[in-house]
Amino acid sequence: VFLRGNHSAYAEFSNRIFAILDKYSPCVEPVSVDEAYLDLTGCERLHGPVLSAAEKMRDEIKSAIGINTSIGIAANKLVAKVASDYAKPSGMLWIVRGKEQKFLSPLPVGHIPGIGPKTGERLKSLGIKTVGQLANLCRERLEKIFGPYGSEIHLKACGQYDSPVIRR
Repeated sequence: VFLRGNHSAYAEFSNRIFAILDKYSPCVEPVSVDEAYLDLTGCERLHGPVLSAAEKMRDEIKSAIGINTSIGIAANKLVAKVASDYAKPSGMLWIVRGKEQKFLSPLPVGHIPGIGPKTGERLKSLGIKTVGQLANLCRERLEKIFGPYGSEIHLKACGQYDSPVIRR
C-alpha cells in the first residue's frame, strides 16, 4: 500500500514538536522532523530534575500533538540515542554517567549508530556479535581492519562519544 506523503503536514507537526522542545532548553539539535538532542544542563531551576523535565516534555508532546515520544537520557548523544531506541514506544530510559558501557555491552553491535549491515557482517565474521565483545577488542586491531573508522567504533562501543549538542 502506497500513501501520498504530505510534506506540509509533516513540517507543521515538526514545528509544533520543536516549539515544545525549545521551551525546555535553549540548546536543541534537530536530527530529523521528530527527533532531537537536548542539552538540559543548567535547566534544573526552570524545569526541575532531568527526569521530571523529560516526563513533562513527553506528556506535553502527547497532550498538545497527540503523538508518543521516547526519551533517552545520558551523558552523551550516542548513549542517549541508543537508550531512546531501547525505550520505544513512549518510554524513557536514563543511563547514569559511568554506566554507559554496562548498558551497551549486551546489545548487538548493530544497535550502535554508524554500524550498518555491512560492518555488522564483517564484525560477525570476526566472531563479534555484541557491543561488549567489540569494546573488548584491541583498538589497534580494529584500526588495522577498518582504518580510522575502527577507532571510532571502538570508542562508541565503550560508550565514549564527545560530540556536543549543537543548536542549528
